[in-house]
Amino acid sequence: MKRRLFNLLTAGSLLLPCAAVAWFTWCPPHQGAQCFWRTRGGTYYGVTLYPGVVAFDHSTRTITVGAPRQGRSPAAWGHSSGFPAALPPPRTAWNRMGFWHWPNAMRIVNENNEVMAHQTWAVPRWLVLFSLTLPLLAWGMNPIRRRRRRRRGLGPACGYDLRATPGRCPECGSGDAKGERK
Repeated sequence: MKRRLFNLLTAGSLLLPCAAVAWFTWCPPHQGAQCFWRTRGGTYYGVTLYPGVVAFDHSTRTITVGAPRQGRSPAAWGHSSGFPAALPPPRTAWNRMGFWHWPNAMRIVNENNEVMAHQTWAVPRWLVLFSLTLPLLAWGMNPIRRRRRRRRGLGPACGYDLRATPGRCPECGSGDAKGERK
């Protein structure tokens, strides 16, 4: 009973981050959202969601426009959403696949009365989703791999043949019954 509950919790812990990543990379059609982080030195790092694309920004220059805001320090992070988002028409095969690079872009940060010049690299959302869930899938396959090895009479951790030494694996020292290293 405990083992089944543990397996269900493990599956849930795999599905929850995948669902969170899918929610993060989803955006309504023709709407965008941006999150940014500002260092103490004034450098901005940002992630912008466009329809079908995730863009990563890095500021190259920051200019304060007007007087700095009174009463509080510049924002260390910020978020804006719901702005009209559209990509320019694709010019290359890489653009049609969802990859973009803008070496000289500008953005106004209203929270800090600043204008920033930045570089932007954009990748398709499916690539971001795939790259973030691949380690979770590999981690989730480990218990299945160990169980299959135990059934075939192999060491659960390393796959060494345990027919000659059924009690403990001579290669890695893991036990046959539970697959634990000692």
